[in-house]
Amino acid sequence: MKTFGTLEYAIDKYSGSWTWKITGVRAVMMVSKLIPELWYGSGPNEVIIPDNENNVKQIRLILERYPLEILSKSVWQRKSRTKIIKKPTEIKIEKLSKAIPKNNFVENC
Repeated sequence: MKTFGTLEYAIDKYSGSWTWKITGVRAVMMVSKLIPELWYGSGPNEVIIPDNENNVKQIRLILERYPLEILSKSVWQRKSRTKIIKKPTEIKIEKLSKAIPKNNFVENC
């Protein structure tokens, strides 16, 4: 399968934070259209994307269309998993009031 570039998890030398670095002409063009928060790296075909949940979703969409060689596989697998948070279901407990029979109630014994 042909790859269109690389995806790497690295520390940005200017901000000091963890970022995703994508290289490759076509991948950089696509990423620049989808993610407005990116900045260009040291090379002409290199972008740096801040690491957050929304950006990881966008990168996942790009990977479906343009396969990239993932250099940081374990980090990508951990970060790209969809997080399912189950809400605990609360059981409603209703308090019932004691029934009072009417005067015309006849008990069958």
